[in-house]
Amino acid sequence: MFKPTTMIVDCDGLRVTLKVSGYKIVLSLIYDDLIRFSRNILKHIEIIAKSELILDRNIHFPGTNLVIIANKVVITHSIECNLSGKNAVNEMKKKAANGEKLGENGSNGEDGIAGESSGNFSLIVNEADGLNNFKLILNGGNGSCGHDGGNGADGENGIGENFDDVFNMKHTHLTRLKSAGHILTLGSDGKPGGKRGENGVGGDGGKKGKYFVYIDGKEERINFAIKDGTKGDDGLPGKHGKNGYEGWDIAISNKTWGPRQEFGKSKKVKLELKECDSKDEGAICVKDKGNQRYVKIVPLPLKRSPLVNYGKQTNENVKLEKSNQANAVEAEALDIESLTQLSQQILSSAKMKEEHEAVAEENVIRLLEQLTYEDDEEEYVPKKQQCTMLCQIEKMSSNYFIYTV
Repeated sequence: MFKPTTMIVDCDGLRVTLKVSGYKIVLSLIYDDLIRFSRNILKHIEIIAKSELILDRNIHFPGTNLVIIANKVVITHSIECNLSGKNAVNEMKKKAANGEKLGENGSNGEDGIAGESSGNFSLIVNEADGLNNFKLILNGGNGSCGHDGGNGADGENGIGENFDDVFNMKHTHLTRLKSAGHILTLGSDGKPGGKRGENGVGGDGGKKGKYFVYIDGKEERINFAIKDGTKGDDGLPGKHGKNGYEGWDIAISNKTWGPRQEFGKSKKVKLELKECDSKDEGAICVKDKGNQRYVKIVPLPLKRSPLVNYGKQTNENVKLEKSNQANAVEAEALDIESLTQLSQQILSSAKMKEEHEAVAEENVIRLLEQLTYEDDEEEYVPKKQQCTMLCQIEKMSSNYFIYTV
């Protein structure tokens, strides 16, 4: 009587393995239990059939290592064994937060998530029937996309002085005393805009799996599909915030004769001194270290401060470093040397058991032959008693009759 198939969960440090052991195992009869044991927890499954393993249904364990050791494997029809890693979930593409306060930087886009790497596969048997029906799929899962970076907020605008506060009547009267007076008050610079958020990097594609198939001690090639997963698209960087506008300038030009000129009362202009001819309208004589030259005040529209330049705005992906979640991690490698040693112990033991059973069966047959012989003696058959009707034969003498029984 063969022992039933057993399933145990073996913990070896961080590695947790579901070990299935039996004499003759039919996959379809244990598959639901395999799913129940391995769901979202186990990434290593080991099936050992000391006599025979019947593969009669497809196998699908994403990102899971699968080891099969059997004396004989029988593949009844076209079977797929798919250990490919899962694709990372591509959520609706999100943009990182923009800067909200003046001059605040945009947030960096979140990196995508790497696809799950495929599990590895090993098949070690003495004999295989229907191996051409078996297809192995060990593809890495696809990575998800990186998110876009947020935009930097615009910088705070510079400010200028209040014209009436600076050029009050008392101040104006004093500047017109003995000579012409000219006053120019500059506004403050605008403050820098916030830096853009960097793009998120797409998650790596999961790594393809590896397989090892040994039939009767020889490595065999099988039908397979194996490739790395596809990397997710990188996100786009955000946009730098604009520098704040320069503060407005104000000025007056007082002359000995004629009305004074006023500039910047609208709070919307920047004033520039431009050289001119002494005869030009609005010309002002400026003396500097004994030299004199003529300039005039030219109002210009306010511009954004040039104090900070983050470089040319482009949509090029500039982020080089990735977070851990974007890096693909290979499935734990199979220790082929240890598996080979284990299979030799199991399969040689199975072969010895088969030989012992064959010898025992032969001895039983011989014993039965000795106990079975032909009996040459005739079988005793008891005689049946005949029943004859009493009849009068003849009358020999008076009062006597003869009866035949």
